[in-house]
Amino acid sequence: MEPIGGSFATREHQVCVVDGSGRIEPSKPYHMAQATPGRLTNIVPETTTLAEQFQRSEQLEVPDLQRRVAWMADNFDQLMDDIDAYANDPNSPDVRYIGSFLVQPDNSGPVSRQILVDGQQRTLVTQLMVANMADMYEKKFSDPAAAKFLREEYLTIATRGGRKPKVVLTELDDPAFQKLIQNPTATTNHEAMNKLANEIRESFDERVQTVNDLRSLEELILERQAVVVINIGNQFSPYRIFEERNGRGAQLTPVDRVKNRILEVADADLSVNFELVKDEWFEFRRALEGHNETRALRYITMAGNLVPVNKKISGGDLYPTIKHIVDERLDNLGIDLLEYVEWLTMAAETYSDIASVNYQHPKASKTQADEINRHLEALDTIGAKPGRILLMGGEFRGVSPSEFKDIAILVEKFSFVRRTVERRVPQEIQAYLRLIHGSSSKGISPAFSQSSPVKAVKKGLEPEMPSKEEFRREFARKDWNKGAKTAYALTVLEHEHYLPKAKRHSGFGGPMGRADVEHIIPQRYDAKKYAKWHNYLTATKEELELDVRRIGNLTLLENRKNLKASDNPFEQKRDPHYLTSNYAMATDLASRYSSWDLKKVDKRSKEMAKIAADIWVL
Repeated sequence: MEPIGGSFATREHQVCVVDGSGRIEPSKPYHMAQATPGRLTNIVPETTTLAEQFQRSEQLEVPDLQRRVAWMADNFDQLMDDIDAYANDPNSPDVRYIGSFLVQPDNSGPVSRQILVDGQQRTLVTQLMVANMADMYEKKFSDPAAAKFLREEYLTIATRGGRKPKVVLTELDDPAFQKLIQNPTATTNHEAMNKLANEIRESFDERVQTVNDLRSLEELILERQAVVVINIGNQFSPYRIFEERNGRGAQLTPVDRVKNRILEVADADLSVNFELVKDEWFEFRRALEGHNETRALRYITMAGNLVPVNKKISGGDLYPTIKHIVDERLDNLGIDLLEYVEWLTMAAETYSDIASVNYQHPKASKTQADEINRHLEALDTIGAKPGRILLMGGEFRGVSPSEFKDIAILVEKFSFVRRTVERRVPQEIQAYLRLIHGSSSKGISPAFSQSSPVKAVKKGLEPEMPSKEEFRREFARKDWNKGAKTAYALTVLEHEHYLPKAKRHSGFGGPMGRADVEHIIPQRYDAKKYAKWHNYLTATKEELELDVRRIGNLTLLENRKNLKASDNPFEQKRDPHYLTSNYAMATDLASRYSSWDLKKVDKRSKEMAKIAADIWVL
């Protein structure tokens, strides 16, 4: 954790000037009376240890504007390294400054609380550390009294209704957090918090061998780590403070800033039901659990029909774009904020279904849904995430199930060819945006407003499609590793060319099976059995390593046959494994070739590339 340099003052404390090591050096006393008169005089800073901060009688509540828990195991490890360096330095001051908390009083409920505008991550980590220490006192050293003291002093507060949590996080984080406070070794459905809790426990298990070790750790963390608590009063907007303090934060995502702006506008506009907007926003976040939120919101915004945006949006563009929508465009379009956030939630659910390969068109049969999801899986396999923009654009504008499927196939072919020849993604996104929104400068009408959206999409993608000659050349010489994209290419070749038509699946490409990708010439130059290939392979190690990963040296093969074929020479693999395979590609190889060398790899690569150029066409 990086210390924050600067000076802080209270009536009771000396100013502490923080240097780069995180040490606090006393300076001249400074009183609030010396502060510049005016609106800043109501800001009250106070230097306090972590123990004093968490012994207060108020509950600390993290507001909904805050980003989700962002600390990772590495952040905690760095914190402990800094604490160790401080503890082991004989010249260290009595306390070490670790940052500031911004709080705002809130006495609107039955429990006296402070809203934690800034300082969530430090608060979360400290609370989890205290919970672990209490658990160790009780279970490792059989000292329930010490455990009870920590829990009552630092983890809970006394109220008329019984003891309540000292700290309450945002709605999405708090259930897992409270579970870990009660049982630090529990497993929750919050992956990031689980990892952080596990790292804390492992660190403490290594450090604590005796009860005295634990007491020393408790003192070091709670009594010798200090923060400056700044009470900003009620005259300042926490949303504006959050924006100004975190606008360039290392872990603050554009979606965090979007959330802050939406909630700020909802809070300031009396005509907006703040609670409904907040709840709907949380539904939006829940819909995107497990997905890259920034990418999702970028794609949703570009594909949108409620508030059309016909320009490419980068990660850096996302917040200014949404801010402009919320601040200006909604009013101009006669759309209220709640309606917009509800639309975002609906769009997020659609994005999640597409990205998770679990999309169900409202009018699709099970067979149609399965076929659509097969092509969505293919898009994931070839790394064609931007294709989701066009597919969502069609979904938002009411395409039929068959149209959605046909557009997915076009996007799959288009994306695979472009990635094979390594074309740039931004041009691809621009093509999708022209199809969704049209382009007056290029005389292009929106594809989904035309009588045949599929034909319009095909026509719109053709100018950005690499030529057959370029694709053929790159396909033949490409370095095909053993990954999923290679298996995809071989599967489509198998289905569309080698497999007899009577045995083919009704749709493009065929289902992805469980075949292995077999290297005819062994992939490992130093394989034990490779010496048997030396009789007819005259190549350097560098030449061989390039050629063995060309498409012509690959075939689909059953797993059991692949294991038996191993690194054996071609003649030993041909009849017992290739010729008897259920994959037509392998039997074709065995029937056409009686021997194998690098010249045949080159020949077959060019043949397969020619076949591919006739398959992956729009």
